[in-house]
Amino acid sequence: MKIALVSARVRNNDVPFNLAQMRKYMLQAKAQNADLICFGESFLQGFDAFSWEYEKDRAIALSVEDDLFRQLIHESAELGIDLLFGFLERDDQTLYSSCALLGNGRIIRLYRRVSVGWKESTFTDDHYREGDTVEAFDYRGKKCLIALCGDLWDVTAPRFQQNQELTFWPLYISFSEDEWYGAENERQQYADKVEELGGNVLMINSVDDPAPSESPALGGCYWFVSGTVKAELPLGSEGMLVVEV
Repeated sequence: MKIALVSARVRNNDVPFNLAQMRKYMLQAKAQNADLICFGESFLQGFDAFSWEYEKDRAIALSVEDDLFRQLIHESAELGIDLLFGFLERDDQTLYSSCALLGNGRIIRLYRRVSVGWKESTFTDDHYREGDTVEAFDYRGKKCLIALCGDLWDVTAPRFQQNQELTFWPLYISFSEDEWYGAENERQQYADKVEELGGNVLMINSVDDPAPSESPALGGCYWFVSGTVKAELPLGSEGMLVVEV
Protein backbone atom coordinates (compact mmCIF):
# COMPACT_ATOMS: atom_id res chain seq x y z
CA MET A 1 0.00 0.00 0.00
CA LYS A 2 1.37 3.40 -1.00
CA ILE A 3 0.55 6.18 1.47
CA ALA A 4 1.17 9.93 1.15
CA LEU A 5 1.80 11.78 4.43
CA VAL A 6 1.26 15.52 4.06
CA SER A 7 2.89 18.33 6.00
CA ALA A 8 0.67 21.12 4.69
CA ARG A 9 -0.05 24.69 5.68
CA VAL A 10 -3.26 25.07 7.66
CA ARG A 11 -5.17 28.18 8.72
CA ASN A 12 -7.45 28.38 11.74
CA ASN A 13 -11.08 28.95 10.76
CA ASP A 14 -10.30 29.11 7.04
CA VAL A 15 -11.96 25.96 5.75
CA PRO A 16 -11.82 27.06 2.07
CA PHE A 17 -8.03 27.46 2.30
CA ASN A 18 -7.59 24.15 4.10
CA LEU A 19 -9.83 22.37 1.59
CA ALA A 20 -7.77 23.83 -1.25
CA GLN A 21 -4.65 22.44 0.42
CA MET A 22 -6.25 19.02 0.70
CA ARG A 23 -7.33 19.02 -2.93
CA LYS A 24 -3.93 20.19 -4.17
CA TYR A 25 -2.09 17.41 -2.38
CA MET A 26 -4.70 14.80 -3.30
CA LEU A 27 -3.92 15.47 -6.95
CA GLN A 28 -0.18 15.26 -6.30
CA ALA A 29 -0.56 12.02 -4.35
CA LYS A 30 -2.76 10.49 -7.03
CA ALA A 31 -0.12 11.39 -9.62
CA GLN A 32 2.32 9.30 -7.58
CA ASN A 33 -0.16 6.39 -7.51
CA ALA A 34 -0.81 6.67 -3.78
CA ASP A 35 -3.69 4.63 -2.40
CA LEU A 36 -4.21 6.90 0.60
CA ILE A 37 -3.37 10.46 1.61
CA CYS A 38 -3.15 11.58 5.26
CA PHE A 39 -3.38 15.03 6.85
CA GLY A 40 -2.79 16.21 10.41
CA GLU A 41 -4.97 16.63 13.48
CA SER A 42 -7.95 19.03 13.14
CA PHE A 43 -6.69 19.90 9.67
CA LEU A 44 -10.04 20.87 8.19
CA GLN A 45 -10.72 23.77 10.58
CA GLY A 46 -7.30 24.24 12.20
CA PHE A 47 -6.12 23.02 15.61
CA ASP A 48 -6.84 26.36 17.34
CA ALA A 49 -10.14 27.06 15.57
CA PHE A 50 -12.32 26.75 18.68
CA SER A 51 -12.89 29.75 20.96
CA TRP A 52 -14.28 27.58 23.81
CA GLU A 53 -17.58 29.46 23.55
CA TYR A 54 -20.00 26.65 22.82
CA GLU A 55 -22.43 28.27 20.38
CA LYS A 56 -19.58 29.67 18.29
CA ASP A 57 -17.72 26.38 18.35
CA ARG A 58 -20.78 24.35 17.45
CA ALA A 59 -21.07 26.44 14.27
CA ILE A 60 -17.41 25.76 13.45
CA ALA A 61 -17.60 22.00 13.99
CA LEU A 62 -18.65 19.65 11.19
CA SER A 63 -21.12 16.79 11.25
CA VAL A 64 -20.50 13.73 9.11
CA GLU A 65 -24.02 14.38 7.77
CA ASP A 66 -23.14 17.87 6.50
CA ASP A 67 -22.93 18.57 2.78
CA LEU A 68 -19.23 19.43 3.01
CA PHE A 69 -18.42 16.04 4.50
CA ARG A 70 -20.46 14.28 1.83
CA GLN A 71 -18.60 16.33 -0.77
CA LEU A 72 -15.24 15.10 0.54
CA ILE A 73 -16.46 11.51 0.37
CA HIS A 74 -17.51 12.10 -3.23
CA GLU A 75 -14.26 13.80 -4.23
CA SER A 76 -12.18 11.01 -2.69
CA ALA A 77 -14.15 8.38 -4.59
CA GLU A 78 -14.14 10.32 -7.85
CA LEU A 79 -10.38 10.86 -7.76
CA GLY A 80 -9.75 7.30 -6.67
CA ILE A 81 -7.66 8.00 -3.59
CA ASP A 82 -8.61 7.35 0.03
CA LEU A 83 -8.45 10.27 2.44
CA LEU A 84 -7.58 10.49 6.15
CA PHE A 85 -7.81 13.82 8.00
CA GLY A 86 -8.45 15.33 11.40
CA PHE A 87 -11.43 17.60 12.00
CA LEU A 88 -13.51 19.17 14.76
CA GLU A 89 -16.69 17.13 14.84
CA ARG A 90 -20.24 17.97 15.85
CA ASP A 91 -22.53 15.09 16.80
CA ASP A 92 -25.89 16.61 17.79
CA GLN A 93 -24.94 18.78 20.81
CA THR A 94 -21.52 17.24 21.43
CA LEU A 95 -18.13 18.33 20.07
CA TYR A 96 -15.10 16.09 19.52
CA SER A 97 -11.62 16.13 18.03
CA SER A 98 -11.99 13.39 15.44
CA CYS A 99 -10.31 11.69 12.51
CA ALA A 100 -12.04 10.26 9.45
CA LEU A 101 -10.82 7.71 6.94
CA LEU A 102 -12.79 7.93 3.69
CA GLY A 103 -12.71 5.53 0.77
CA ASN A 104 -14.91 3.78 -1.77
CA GLY A 105 -17.59 6.42 -1.39
CA ARG A 106 -18.07 5.91 2.36
CA ILE A 107 -16.65 6.50 5.83
CA ILE A 108 -14.34 3.56 6.47
CA ARG A 109 -13.48 4.68 10.00
CA LEU A 110 -14.46 7.52 12.33
CA TYR A 111 -12.24 7.89 15.39
CA ARG A 112 -12.63 10.32 18.30
CA ARG A 113 -9.64 11.40 20.35
CA VAL A 114 -9.69 9.80 23.81
CA SER A 115 -7.17 12.10 25.55
CA VAL A 116 -8.12 15.54 26.87
CA GLY A 117 -5.21 17.65 25.58
CA TRP A 118 -7.11 18.99 22.56
CA LYS A 119 -9.31 21.31 24.63
CA GLU A 120 -9.03 24.06 27.25
CA SER A 121 -10.66 22.14 30.11
CA THR A 122 -10.83 25.24 32.33
CA PHE A 123 -13.32 26.85 29.94
CA THR A 124 -15.23 23.88 28.56
CA ASP A 125 -18.30 21.99 29.76
CA ASP A 126 -19.83 18.61 28.97
CA HIS A 127 -20.50 19.62 25.36
CA TYR A 128 -16.79 19.00 24.70
CA ARG A 129 -16.05 15.32 25.05
CA GLU A 130 -13.55 12.60 24.30
CA GLY A 131 -14.29 9.34 22.58
CA ASP A 132 -14.30 6.06 24.47
CA THR A 133 -13.42 3.51 21.79
CA VAL A 134 -9.99 2.40 20.61
CA GLU A 135 -10.50 -0.43 18.18
CA ALA A 136 -8.36 -1.98 15.47
CA PHE A 137 -9.92 -2.39 12.02
CA ASP A 138 -9.07 -4.00 8.70
CA TYR A 139 -7.99 -1.66 5.94
CA ARG A 140 -6.65 -2.87 2.60
CA GLY A 141 -5.71 -6.20 4.15
CA LYS A 142 -3.87 -4.74 7.14
CA LYS A 143 -4.87 -4.56 10.78
CA CYS A 144 -4.88 -0.82 11.52
CA LEU A 145 -5.50 1.60 14.36
CA ILE A 146 -5.91 5.39 14.61
CA ALA A 147 -4.59 7.56 17.47
CA LEU A 148 -4.68 11.35 17.77
CA CYS A 149 -1.76 13.26 19.27
CA GLY A 150 -1.72 12.87 23.06
CA ASP A 151 -3.62 9.58 22.94
CA LEU A 152 -0.31 7.73 22.87
CA TRP A 153 1.07 9.77 25.78
CA ASP A 154 -1.88 10.28 28.12
CA VAL A 155 -3.67 6.94 27.84
CA THR A 156 -2.54 3.60 29.18
CA ALA A 157 -0.37 2.15 26.43
CA PRO A 158 -1.92 -1.37 26.30
CA ARG A 159 -5.14 0.16 25.01
CA PHE A 160 -3.29 0.98 21.81
CA GLN A 161 -1.36 -2.29 21.62
CA GLN A 162 -3.69 -4.52 19.63
CA ASN A 163 -1.09 -6.26 17.47
CA GLN A 164 -1.86 -3.85 14.67
CA GLU A 165 0.38 -3.72 11.62
CA LEU A 166 -0.20 -0.03 10.98
CA THR A 167 -0.99 2.92 13.27
CA PHE A 168 -2.08 6.27 11.85
CA TRP A 169 -1.03 9.12 14.16
CA PRO A 170 -2.15 12.61 13.06
CA LEU A 171 -1.08 15.19 15.61
CA TYR A 172 -0.30 18.81 16.31
CA ILE A 173 3.12 19.50 17.81
CA SER A 174 4.85 22.85 18.09
CA PHE A 175 8.42 21.99 19.04
CA SER A 176 11.23 24.17 17.79
CA GLU A 177 13.86 22.51 15.61
CA ASP A 178 16.31 22.79 18.54
CA GLU A 179 13.89 20.95 20.83
CA TRP A 180 13.16 18.29 18.22
CA TYR A 181 16.71 17.58 17.08
CA GLY A 182 18.88 19.12 19.80
CA ALA A 183 19.75 18.31 23.38
CA GLU A 184 16.14 17.59 24.38
CA ASN A 185 15.88 15.20 21.43
CA GLU A 186 12.08 15.13 21.34
CA ARG A 187 12.35 13.22 18.05
CA GLN A 188 13.93 10.29 19.86
CA GLN A 189 11.34 10.45 22.64
CA TYR A 190 8.57 10.12 20.07
CA ALA A 191 10.39 7.24 18.42
CA ASP A 192 10.81 5.51 21.78
CA LYS A 193 7.13 5.97 22.57
CA VAL A 194 5.85 4.34 19.39
CA GLU A 195 8.31 1.45 19.76
CA GLU A 196 5.83 0.04 22.29
CA LEU A 197 3.23 -0.28 19.52
CA GLY A 198 5.37 -2.32 17.15
CA GLY A 199 4.71 -2.40 13.42
CA ASN A 200 4.45 0.72 11.28
CA VAL A 201 3.50 4.08 12.78
CA LEU A 202 2.77 7.03 10.49
CA MET A 203 3.00 10.44 12.18
CA ILE A 204 1.55 13.49 10.40
CA ASN A 205 2.00 17.10 11.57
CA SER A 206 0.88 20.36 9.92
CA VAL A 207 2.40 23.81 9.35
CA ASP A 208 0.76 26.85 10.97
CA ASP A 209 -0.10 29.58 8.46
CA PRO A 210 0.46 32.22 9.61
CA ALA A 211 2.82 31.13 12.34
CA PRO A 212 1.91 32.38 15.82
CA SER A 213 4.51 34.47 17.60
CA GLU A 214 5.29 31.59 19.94
CA SER A 215 5.47 27.83 19.40
CA PRO A 216 4.26 27.42 15.82
CA ALA A 217 3.66 24.00 14.34
CA LEU A 218 6.52 23.39 11.90
CA GLY A 219 5.18 20.35 10.08
CA GLY A 220 7.12 17.15 9.51
CA CYS A 221 6.01 13.58 8.77
CA TYR A 222 7.57 10.37 10.06
CA TRP A 223 7.42 6.67 9.25
CA PHE A 224 8.47 4.70 12.32
CA VAL A 225 9.05 0.96 12.22
CA SER A 226 9.40 -0.62 15.67
CA GLY A 227 10.64 2.70 17.04
CA THR A 228 13.17 3.38 14.27
CA VAL A 229 12.76 6.24 11.79
CA LYS A 230 12.38 4.50 8.45
CA ALA A 231 11.71 7.70 6.48
CA GLU A 232 10.98 11.33 7.31
CA LEU A 233 10.00 14.71 6.01
CA PRO A 234 11.94 16.65 8.63
CA LEU A 235 10.39 19.05 11.10
CA GLY A 236 10.50 22.48 9.51
CA SER A 237 9.48 21.07 6.13
CA GLU A 238 6.37 21.51 4.05
CA GLY A 239 5.42 18.90 1.49
CA MET A 240 4.62 15.24 1.09
CA LEU A 241 6.32 12.02 2.16
CA VAL A 242 5.25 8.90 0.23
CA VAL A 243 5.85 5.53 1.88
CA GLU A 244 4.99 1.91 1.02
CA VAL A 245 3.86 -0.41 3.80
